[in-house]
Amino acid sequence: MSDMDKVFEKGFDLFEKGKYKKAIEKFDEVIKNDESCVNAYMNRGISYEELGELELALNDYSKCIELDENDADNYYNRGNIYQYMEKFEEAIGDYKAAIERKNYVPDFYYNLGRALLNIKNYEEALSAFDETISRIEDDADAYYLRASVKNILGNYEEAIDDYDKCIELSESDIDAIFDRAQARESLGQNAQALDDYNEVLRILKDGNCENEEIEEVQERIDNLISPN
Repeated sequence: MSDMDKVFEKGFDLFEKGKYKKAIEKFDEVIKNDESCVNAYMNRGISYEELGELELALNDYSKCIELDENDADNYYNRGNIYQYMEKFEEAIGDYKAAIERKNYVPDFYYNLGRALLNIKNYEEALSAFDETISRIEDDADAYYLRASVKNILGNYEEAIDDYDKCIELSESDIDAIFDRAQARESLGQNAQALDDYNEVLRILKDGNCENEEIEEVQERIDNLISPN
């Protein structure tokens, strides 16, 4: 093992221990010695990302792509930074580039779906979440977001099926229960919606949540019991 390999290993060890600033110093040393070391740029980029230094992380991930345009993970990592920055079109481009190079990774499709949802491209977002779930069938978040898209599109029965799956997988996700109640209300299934709202109310009260949240749910319950 060369001296620079040892420096890189030390940096990686610091990185794994969460000592990101010290890890960056080691990766800096490696890059100074070898400006074509993709792994040093990538791990420095991840370290910057963990520290919230998004521009610096973006620069390192872009350098990774410049050095190795065939590695899907480089595009995915940069896409995540664009997503954090709310540059959704750029994120979508990078996620699609990642998928072109490695089309079996669920997270690539999941984060593509999130970016598409943020720009209100619902049909493509739905397709991306379909692809996610086809590759990993126990992802509660993917079911929740796919349900959200179906809810927006007015596909309430299909949305309810996905909320059911999310709740099953996540052990009573409060957001999924609340949104399922709204979907049931849209279908005129008021008794089932009332059950969901009461369950949400119980969870909120048990969790000592803010009165504003409790009052919103109570208002929905009151409107179902005594509609104007």
